[in-house]
Amino acid sequence: MRSILKALAFVLLPLVCIGLGFAQASSGEPTPSVLTPELAAHLPAPVPCDAKKGSCWKPTIGMEWQWQLSCDTAQTCTNLEVQVPFYVIDAVGNPASTVAAIHKRGEHAYCYVDIGSWEDTRSDASEFPSSVLGNRYVGWPHERWLDIRQLGILAPIMIARMKVCVQKGFDGVEFDNVEDFDNATGFPIKPEESAYYTAWMANQAHEMGLSASWENAPTNVAVLAPYMEALLFESCYSHKFCEKSAPMVEAGKWAGGVEYRATLKDMSFCPTYAQDRMVGAFRERALKSYRVPCGTAK
Repeated sequence: MRSILKALAFVLLPLVCIGLGFAQASSGEPTPSVLTPELAAHLPAPVPCDAKKGSCWKPTIGMEWQWQLSCDTAQTCTNLEVQVPFYVIDAVGNPASTVAAIHKRGEHAYCYVDIGSWEDTRSDASEFPSSVLGNRYVGWPHERWLDIRQLGILAPIMIARMKVCVQKGFDGVEFDNVEDFDNATGFPIKPEESAYYTAWMANQAHEMGLSASWENAPTNVAVLAPYMEALLFESCYSHKFCEKSAPMVEAGKWAGGVEYRATLKDMSFCPTYAQDRMVGAFRERALKSYRVPCGTAK
């Protein structure tokens, strides 16, 4: 799921320069220009979150949360009347003052960043060359899939987006659209290439002092668990894959999810979420502030 706050734009920091065949990572280490199956077979070593640069805060198993990516009104892109310890909110539609207000109450916030699709309404849309733009994202006419194998092109753009999160004081980042290998992207992306790309992005977040989390891609949970602090599933009960969260939960890491199907407003999915130690809620696809939580999973 991605934000529909399309009219609002990223205020990008200067992009990290691209060298001859390499992009420069935030650590200064050269980044491969193109991911190959041979390279992707060997994931980068996990980088611990740098607590000298950020809070590196992470939610605990069972912690209640709010996921709001769309504004209730033009003035309310995060409804702070929903008081929970953990927010996942849009990095574009929320100023630093919103993050500060969350922190003032002793709560925490992760920023939403789409690292797998191109959106024609983002202010950095022109930074993406046509060579990385794939098929239209079904159901989202303003988006196209990205060729995440072209890491040298995408790395500086995504690093700049994460720097916006750092500037606004977010505690972590939530990556979206990393299930590219399961979709008709127009590119022959393999699960291991997607895993490498996502793990690499998590390492960059950690070097900035941001914790890292991601949505969906249940195939890659086991390999991504060492790189992440949290996992979010959409419709895992409806599509019967909630148990795929196990590697995260077994590692003592937070997992949550949402269900959208109208017939599930009876909350019949909650026992499954509780069994898998996931924090669940019924939501509408617009992802405004409306939520019906299952309650804290034990």
